[in-house]
Amino acid sequence: MVSGVLLAVAGVAEAHLVGLSDEGVAASVAATAPLAVRHRFPTVVAVVVAAAVVALLTMRPMLPVTALVGQLAVLYQVAARHRRRLTGLAVIPLAGNAVYPYSGDSTARPLALLLLCLGLAAAWLGDARRVRGQLLTERAILDERSRIARELHDVVAHHVSLMVVRAETARVATPGLPAAGRESLAAIRDTGREALTELRRLLTVLRADPDEPAARNPQPGLDQLDELVAAARVGGMPVTLRREGVVHPVPAGVELCAYRIIQEALTNVRRHAPGASATVVLRHGDGLWLSVRDDGGPAPAVREGHGLLGMRERAALVGGVLRAGPTATGFLVEADLPTGGPR
Repeated sequence: MVSGVLLAVAGVAEAHLVGLSDEGVAASVAATAPLAVRHRFPTVVAVVVAAAVVALLTMRPMLPVTALVGQLAVLYQVAARHRRRLTGLAVIPLAGNAVYPYSGDSTARPLALLLLCLGLAAAWLGDARRVRGQLLTERAILDERSRIARELHDVVAHHVSLMVVRAETARVATPGLPAAGRESLAAIRDTGREALTELRRLLTVLRADPDEPAARNPQPGLDQLDELVAAARVGGMPVTLRREGVVHPVPAGVELCAYRIIQEALTNVRRHAPGASATVVLRHGDGLWLSVRDDGGPAPAVREGHGLLGMRERAALVGGVLRAGPTATGFLVEADLPTGGPR
């Protein structure tokens, strides 16, 4: 906002220095002042600046420097935030000027071509930034999915191991068990062992570093939330934890998902809103609902990042939905996770 205001002031001063008419001064302001709100109304700003640039080019073949900066900034932002088709539309005013200069002076065509090349360069830089951001986002999603899969491997392997042990115990320790029953339990045991072998192979594929040993620690669950909150308090963050509703069994994968979402949300509070306090609410009902709210002040441009991408991936993996965004006093992350509980 400050840069847009300063550029508009400089545009007025430049318009007077080069001797533009009152209409030229107004066009210079229209080509620069909208940059103050370019992040909030990008499409409107692009249209207004393009119209002002066309008006200035009808008055003289060379754009004022401030208007040129405004046009290049808009082209860069459009290319960085939108698809190439819209970027092409934003370049049309400069392209038309290169075909036939708006000033009516055909000798100004080389200068018009230079303006077009500068506009294309700004659009190319913005497009490169957009593509790079998409690639980084896709890479972050793939990495997060691999990490989630590795964690879920531990959960599934634990349950399969219990199944194998119980099947073998029942086969050996149950007196008078018919032969058919023994064979069925032996088949369950063998199938479980094969499943564990395949899970270990899957984990080897998912590990980013083949030489990295697999983690031996059990995956955390909701019973460890108190420890997580206590660790946050030791780190200097005031955290309040509330549990609501009637507690009922939650699938291990959903427990892990809820724990990781809360953990990442508290990490984001510590990283982006140091000194803020946070409130964690966990509600059992038809499903599992959780929220992490802080009072660190709204900062949407800062809070959006790969951490939120990872939380959304985790929620989607268990069939849930995650919502996150700024509030009047801070930032809120909440998730609805299905548990198959009582309805």
